[in-house]
Amino acid sequence: MALYIKRDQTKNAGDERWPVYQIIHQLFKDGKKAEALMALEKFVEANPDYAVAQNNLGVLYYEIGDKEKALAHYQKAVELEPGNATFLKNLADYYYGEQGLIEEAMKIYLKLLSLNDEDVDTFLIIGNIAAVLGKKEDAAVFYNKVLEIEPWNLTAMDNLEALQKA
Repeated sequence: MALYIKRDQTKNAGDERWPVYQIIHQLFKDGKKAEALMALEKFVEANPDYAVAQNNLGVLYYEIGDKEKALAHYQKAVELEPGNATFLKNLADYYYGEQGLIEEAMKIYLKLLSLNDEDVDTFLIIGNIAAVLGKKEDAAVFYNKVLEIEPWNLTAMDNLEALQKA
């Protein structure tokens, strides 16, 4: 399961909390996860409406194995910014990968495609879900869509080949 840390955070640059958050994010980037976790917990406690921090706290909790807290923070991030593709993707990946909630995950993946109809990662994961469910023709449609967008995409090529052999 892929998890994402939001990288394009320029819209937060005018927020007075942003410089403090950047220091915490640097701890994470430097591999100081314990320190980043402690600082981020305090930051979120003081700033519960800061969606980026909620999401990234979810990522950190996931990485240390506290999946209940991870889920709560992913959900909170999506509640705060329901159109944020990164937050939606984290929540959908969690629902699918950790909880096996295919229907819930699919709703979110389809929302992601409504936000960006060239989201290769989302087409791939939907194709993978269709393949797991035995819906080979549906899976092929999604993998072929990836190849329309990125004709060089080896993952889509390999997945199509695997479907043909199965």
